[in-house]
Amino acid sequence: MTNPQNFSEDFEREHLKDAVYLQEEQQLIMKEINEEEHRLPAKVFIIGQLPKPKENEVERNTLPF
Repeated sequence: MTNPQNFSEDFEREHLKDAVYLQEEQQLIMKEINEEEHRLPAKVFIIGQLPKPKENEVERNTLPF
């Protein structure tokens, strides 16, 4: 049988410590989501001319939009 005097586990303190760690983790996740939502679009620069298709080559547009 366990003696109550030797039982030094502080469950309330452990609970509060876990709550702080979970809150920090939640803040990091929210920061990551916020950065993802407010990310600027990429800038694409085309340098030079695109090669023109040959006469018997069909030009294809494979992009879905």
